[in-house]
Amino acid sequence: MSVVGLGRTSSPQPCQPSAGRNVIPADLSDGLGSSARPTALARLAVRGISKSYGATRANDDIGFDVRPGEILGLLGGNGAGKSTLIRIISGVTAADEGKILLDEAPVGPHWSAATARKRGIRIVHQELSLCTNLTVCENFFLENPGQARFPLGIARQMAPLVHEALERIFPGHGINPFALVGRLDIAERQMVEIARVANDPALSLLILDEPSSSLDSRRAAQLAAFLKDLAAKGVPSIYISHKLDEVISLVTRIVVLRNGRLCWQGQSGETDMDRLIAQMGGGPSAARCFHEAAAGGQEVLHRLAADDPLNGTGAEIALCRGEVVGLAGLERQGQSEALRTRFFDPRRATFVSGDRKTDGILPEATVLDNAALSRIAVAGLFAPARDDRDTVLRWFDRLGLGRDRADHRITTLSGGNQQKALMIRALAVDRPVLLLDDPTRGVDIGVKQDFYGIIRDIAAEGRLVLWSSSEDAEFQYCDRILVFRNRRIVRVLTRDQALPAALTEVAFAAQPAADAPAAQGRPFGARVFDWIAPVSLVLVLAICAWLNPRVLSYAGIDLIMAGAVPLVFAALAQMFVVAGSQIDLGLGAFMALASVITATLLVDMPAAGILALAALLTAYMGLSLIIALADVPSIIATLGFSFVWLGTGYLVQDVPGGSSPSWLSTLLWYPLPLMPVSVALIVLASLAALVLNRSGLGVVLRGFGNNPIALEQAGWSPVRAQLARYGLAGLFGIAGGMMLTGIYTASDINAGNALTLLSVAALVMGGCALVGGTVAAIGTACAAVVLTLISFLLGQMNIGADFSPMVQGGLLLLVLVIRSVVGKI
Repeated sequence: MSVVGLGRTSSPQPCQPSAGRNVIPADLSDGLGSSARPTALARLAVRGISKSYGATRANDDIGFDVRPGEILGLLGGNGAGKSTLIRIISGVTAADEGKILLDEAPVGPHWSAATARKRGIRIVHQELSLCTNLTVCENFFLENPGQARFPLGIARQMAPLVHEALERIFPGHGINPFALVGRLDIAERQMVEIARVANDPALSLLILDEPSSSLDSRRAAQLAAFLKDLAAKGVPSIYISHKLDEVISLVTRIVVLRNGRLCWQGQSGETDMDRLIAQMGGGPSAARCFHEAAAGGQEVLHRLAADDPLNGTGAEIALCRGEVVGLAGLERQGQSEALRTRFFDPRRATFVSGDRKTDGILPEATVLDNAALSRIAVAGLFAPARDDRDTVLRWFDRLGLGRDRADHRITTLSGGNQQKALMIRALAVDRPVLLLDDPTRGVDIGVKQDFYGIIRDIAAEGRLVLWSSSEDAEFQYCDRILVFRNRRIVRVLTRDQALPAALTEVAFAAQPAADAPAAQGRPFGARVFDWIAPVSLVLVLAICAWLNPRVLSYAGIDLIMAGAVPLVFAALAQMFVVAGSQIDLGLGAFMALASVITATLLVDMPAAGILALAALLTAYMGLSLIIALADVPSIIATLGFSFVWLGTGYLVQDVPGGSSPSWLSTLLWYPLPLMPVSVALIVLASLAALVLNRSGLGVVLRGFGNNPIALEQAGWSPVRAQLARYGLAGLFGIAGGMMLTGIYTASDINAGNALTLLSVAALVMGGCALVGGTVAAIGTACAAVVLTLISFLLGQMNIGADFSPMVQGGLLLLVLVIRSVVGKI
């Protein structure tokens, strides 16, 4: 096992093959030079780290140190082994060979994400690990749960800490701590991701994987200043980025990986961009010859008049074939919106997004299917498939994406190759305009050069390229640059004028400085939808009262609400399951079995009945382990267990009967002074579910429903979360089953048949999403009451009960139409 030495050298030396061992140039292998000799114990040391995936050697005998107070640049092309290495360091992945030392002590054999967190090692992943269904505050809690002093009211507790953490790194960020992360743009999400990881008070090593890929120059400079301040306090960082000029200016020392091996390491001042590019396997810079084939002055494809609302320059702007036009400015100033709305016309333009995870790739589809998507849409479903395939594959060759990858699932590719597939999708359709929304975000220098070359070629062929970028250096590849401020073009610069300092000056000085608007938690339409279920409840009650005024009496309210209690408990139980992007098709049978046990064993043998209900809850939680550990889809596992619940119910009580325990009947029909017991139960159950959802436990459970991989990487246990999820759902389900017995004074194992589907309908009507971890306790409870009252209302109107399912289904469809209109789903 080799240990990489440290020393000084004038420039990087090329990697040499060595039968699986790292080879260090002679001037690096002769011990510690005076300038490289550590003055303190290494905070982190990796020795001989190796990791293989089948025949692929992702890491091969890698070793280096990270000392207190230094910023270490970790460089390499896509597939060089950087992500695997940092996953090993952060405990997410286990190494096949080698060891990790913290403060000169080995970490031990049980190194995991949770233990790494306890030792203060935190990581900002390239693919953001936020949960889009949670607020900014709740995402901060998931990363630093110890900062919440109480288990309830997480968002309110975290809000001051969130604002302070964001302001410390990104002054003037303008991010609302209560905003849903799903409503933030990609730059805001990146700021949240960085701030929540760096907010750990026990931070001892910060690892950042492409942290500035979506940040503009101002935000990147703020991040750099923070990292330097962190280093001055003795906390080191490992910084991974494909923005090489940024790395050279920021880091203290650089380690270069290539094909899983360590190729070179040395001080940042000992190298430059061209040498690093060569070391990583890149060719000559594309900037030097980018404009040689530029063709301008051709047909005008877009014309912005002087009085156009988008044009704040006071002069007409004409965009022609053969031009590469950059869209510059600070984040959230309208560049992306202009590309997506003003300049996008599906008959004339194609679009490439740099946010491939959100609005780019189809993760379940093959590389070829992803790349051919636009061409299929244009050619039609009945166009010859062979022609489309051949056309798309020719673009594979042109962009250097191997044809042998075409039938692989796209998620098996590196980020850079995924981005190539998206570029091919746009280029394979003959359109005069190509719209690029930060297409090189998070890709290596080799892929960038491929993109720069293809952009030059297609501009020379007569297309217009509109290119928004978060890297000011990329505007050197453009013929003209449109600078945005407050969602208007305020200046047009030539390539020679578009130096980074000039771009920043124009972006700030073009109009009086103003902070970016704070992101709102949710759009107005979505907030309106939250009131649909409560308003529907009021309307249905009003119609019932209009038909029969006695409905609003104490006895009348108690009568109509009592029938809704079991469905409310069923819907809330289903809500906890759906919060994990799962569904329980056996919930009605489970509740019916609880009802049977209540009406039989709990009446005749109370102790045995309590034990039986406890065993039922245990079995239900055991079902969750089958789903989690055996990776059985919940819809299949719960459907199978529905027959178990039904069969057990028939064994306990083969015909309807039994009775309600006297204490249960007394509880359900006790005359409370302010409201009927049925109303009190609905209110209490709804509030309990609401509080649980907003508690620390609820945040974790909803987080797993949205981004389970991120939760595991943060050290949360998926098995414990699954047990807690089904434990809560089981408690609500058993309580609902007992309500069935108490309200109807007997039990029937078939009494829960309708509850399963009605509970799902109540969730959809109440504002929940069946996937993604978005739930709404109050809306769900109101919707469950509305569905119950429909039968009563039809009876008041002398309409047969057989029409009730039809009306319930029609109401559900109406709500789905409204949700689609307001953009909820």
